[in-house]
Amino acid sequence: NRPGGVFELTFAQPIPQFLSVEFIDVGHSGQVVELLDSSSNVLVSVTFDGLGDNTIQDLKFDLMTDAIKTVRIDLLGAITKFNFCVKSETEAPVSEPLIEMAPL
Repeated sequence: NRPGGVFELTFAQPIPQFLSVEFIDVGHSGQVVELLDSSSNVLVSVTFDGLGDNTIQDLKFDLMTDAIKTVRIDLLGAITKFNFCVKSETEAPVSEPLIEMAPL
């Protein structure tokens, strides 16, 4: 077992696009971010190596779907920002984040 923990962000309704997640102080290799659908099927799984103490990493995604229900992050470090789009009433694809959520 390595140190760290698992963070899960579950949306009330599936979102159409998850743009990025930002981290600070990720110091180990083998960090994992997964985007899951409402049946807990993994849509995208990204494994990355941390850059160490006092560094900021921005992990970008290019997934447009109406199925993203949960973001699961298994890491040793801190999450500083999520960027995602919520479903809008227009039919145009969403390209800019409508909501930016930072920890309190």
